Amino acid sequence: MIEIEDNNNTTQPLAFADLIDNILINYGNAYAVDFDMTNMSNMATMEGGNSSSMTMNSMSDKRTYALADMTDYQSAQALAAKAQGIFSTELKPMASNDSSAFITNLENGLTDLSDLIQRKVSPLDIMMIVHMQIHPNLLEAFNLPLRQG
Repeated sequence: MIEIEDNNNTTQPLAFADLIDNILINYGNAYAVDFDMTNMSNMATMEGGNSSSMTMNSMSDKRTYALADMTDYQSAQALAAKAQGIFSTELKPMASNDSSAFITNLENGLTDLSDLIQRKVSPLDIMMIVHMQIHPNLLEAFNLPLRQG
């Protein structure tokens, strides 16, 4: 990650969020999904309901995906491992003490993400962990603005 002087400590967490989005993109390509996994609203579209009320099991029951591109899958694996390393060495140390619960939840989400990728779970389950655990805790831990549009 490029070291950039940033007075409000948002540059690295925002770059980290982009890294997580790249994991979604690669995993989606690996399974040839026909929707944008980085767009959280697609979770509700896939279910025809409200994404906040879904569980990981309810999502994975609706569609079956087969691994279509091993290179993209391996890229998602490598990026997930890289994300865990960046989190541990760069982001976690810069978090404030009052965000410790969010940091713990974020760390658990990253561990779960890596595990789910290793297990080759449904792309929808990968979306759930990113959009329901990783991104929200990243936003809260580092007081990041919500991206509009």
